[in-house]
Amino acid sequence: NRVLFDEVSRIECVGIDQSRENLAMASRLLHDCIASGMLPGGIACEASFRQAPLLSRQCTRELGKHPAGFNLVIAGNVITELHGEDLQNLLREIEACMAPGGALTIIDPGTKKSSRQLLTVRDAALQATALHLCAPCLQSGPCPLADRGTAWCHEKIFWKPAGMVQAVDAVLPFT
Repeated sequence: NRVLFDEVSRIECVGIDQSRENLAMASRLLHDCIASGMLPGGIACEASFRQAPLLSRQCTRELGKHPAGFNLVIAGNVITELHGEDLQNLLREIEACMAPGGALTIIDPGTKKSSRQLLTVRDAALQATALHLCAPCLQSGPCPLADRGTAWCHEKIFWKPAGMVQAVDAVLPFT
């Protein structure tokens, strides 16, 4: 959306992952995106990538270096791997590092197994934080599908992937 970019002069990206290889790829993809002119002119982009386990003090310190908070937090292929107290702690950490009005986007495979786990994440987020839901379910109470063992849902968005996403898809074994 061009109107959104008209108000932005600087983008700061922070990547945290326990895999050095993932961080190197993210750095290359971001560099390629910037070099290709995908960002409108006049927008400066800075990036830092840090290797740290997600639930570590090192990760918390990295997030704490940004006192204004993040406008967008993207958790890709990690949320459904956590359970119980670890999950609730991570959701609280994410909430604490977000700017007012910020958004958390959870990207996980749209499978039955991960979708069922996301029901747990959804309920934990609503119970342990002040986060609000945007999709796929806008109900503020317990998930109506949680007690139905075979039911599942997820948000399916049809789109034409940007060049950077196509580059990731070419390397990763998604089908």
